[in-house]
Amino acid sequence: MQKDGYRGDQLGLYWTERITEGTGVYHNCNRDKNKYLDCGIGMIDHSDTAKRDNLINSVVPYMLKAEQSIDGIRQTGKEKSVTKGIAPKTKSSTGRPRSKKT
Repeated sequence: MQKDGYRGDQLGLYWTERITEGTGVYHNCNRDKNKYLDCGIGMIDHSDTAKRDNLINSVVPYMLKAEQSIDGIRQTGKEKSVTKGIAPKTKSSTGRPRSKKT
């Protein structure tokens, strides 16, 4: 059991109380994941192509849209941000090869 609903609530409370000092809001999608037709939430196995496609085509674009910007939040200079990047064209041959599951 991953306790993803609980962990999502903990992150949301931290965001609301500590990061935005009471001005932010959050929605915990992990509490409602059964409502999503194209769910990309929770543990995703490498061989689960449907969930991986949902993550790439639905979740990531949603999280990186302009409306999700954190402009106006007090910055300390130590923040990290998520931005759109360009994936490399070639595949790396480093690392352990994945085993094929049937």
